[in-house]
Amino acid sequence: MTFILIYILLFIPMSNKINRYKITFWSFYTLMMIRLVIIPLSIYLSKNFEYLTYVEVSKDNINLSIYLLVIEAVISSTFLHFYLMVKDDVAFKKFRNTSDYIRIKGSKGFYILFIIVSTIILLISGKTGELLNFIIINVSSNSQRFGDASTTYMFFLKQIIFLAAMFTFLILVDTFAKEYRKNHAVRYYLFALMISMTYIGLIIGERRSNQLYIGVITILVLNLLFPHFKKITVYVLSFVSLFIILLMSIYKHFYVFRSGSYIDTLQQSNLNLMEISNNLQLYALGLDNVGLSIQFSELFEGNLLYVIYENIRSIFGMSFLLNNDLEFTSSMFNSFVYNASVSSGHLLSSAGYGYIHLGTFFFMISIFNLLISLTFENLLHETNTLELKFLYAFVVVRFATNIFSSTPALLNLSSIVIISGGILYTFSIIIKKSNKIVLLGDVK
Repeated sequence: MTFILIYILLFIPMSNKINRYKITFWSFYTLMMIRLVIIPLSIYLSKNFEYLTYVEVSKDNINLSIYLLVIEAVISSTFLHFYLMVKDDVAFKKFRNTSDYIRIKGSKGFYILFIIVSTIILLISGKTGELLNFIIINVSSNSQRFGDASTTYMFFLKQIIFLAAMFTFLILVDTFAKEYRKNHAVRYYLFALMISMTYIGLIIGERRSNQLYIGVITILVLNLLFPHFKKITVYVLSFVSLFIILLMSIYKHFYVFRSGSYIDTLQQSNLNLMEISNNLQLYALGLDNVGLSIQFSELFEGNLLYVIYENIRSIFGMSFLLNNDLEFTSSMFNSFVYNASVSSGHLLSSAGYGYIHLGTFFFMISIFNLLISLTFENLLHETNTLELKFLYAFVVVRFATNIFSSTPALLNLSSIVIISGGILYTFSIIIKKSNKIVLLGDVK
């Protein structure tokens, strides 16, 4: 009922007027529909009234979680509605954000040099098989799940591979877009589409969310550079992204790495509506997840200063400057859930995280997430630099598809990408402006 009222009063009046903030707007209402409509419906149809975790959640906390979800939905959707009424303009007047003006601004020669060095480092490391897969995750023979390694060294390798792949993609599609603008030959669009499909198919680590982010960003980039082919771009790249995410989900949820075969695993699997309902609750942060957070709040009393500390510490590089003796709320929450020293496994929702630390003002976490997403989506449209568009888009997609998650987890990955990518972009601009340094790729 809550979602229907929000849909009628807030969604419908704004849906046809949204221009600048489409990613945030549509992601927000999609997530809200999953939490307020699809999850309760799946629980009812599957008769899935049992608890998902090792901790039994009291009925009082489940009932309170319902109120929190409803209040959060009403307040955050109202905030978004009025924000868009004030901020979302019909026309972009500051500059013409068209394919003719969007291009790589940094030194291509510097980017190519970085790509070559990154490739050499990867080959020398001997970790290619542990870090990279294409389209499908190869089944290892040692029954160890791909992507489990989490050392600082492996993190460094993953990040340089991510950046090298990003700049390779941007250089190639930018080159094909320039050629297309010269003679409008469709083959250049097809080349760019093939490069995009290849980029989406490159699996770095095991996180399915990364494939989702890259899928959305490649669609955005190609639509900006080749606006006449928007429909085919959306259809093709959406299909490729969803297909790869499906394969990665099979690998993770059905433990393909144990059996050694995708086909054998699927034949032995027993997927049912209850399991689907459980996964929806876990990943879309449903009633049980919020109820667990409420129960955890009875043991741990948070505060606003802890929220500020965690958010600052989550920004890439800041952990070296702050005291690391305090434990993250998400780590303590997972230890509570599993009754063991476990730092990850269950996500922490914005409502739950807010209730733990802010009590009555729990809804401020989702509003803060919305503000970050809206701010970077505005920056995304304000720049005509292709590198910055990619980096801003990553932050937008990360926050927009996780608006109802706790902020520290979102800040961590977003800051890693935008700071490391931003540093390389800054160096490339400095090199390009220098008359003394000329690299291959910058020569016209």
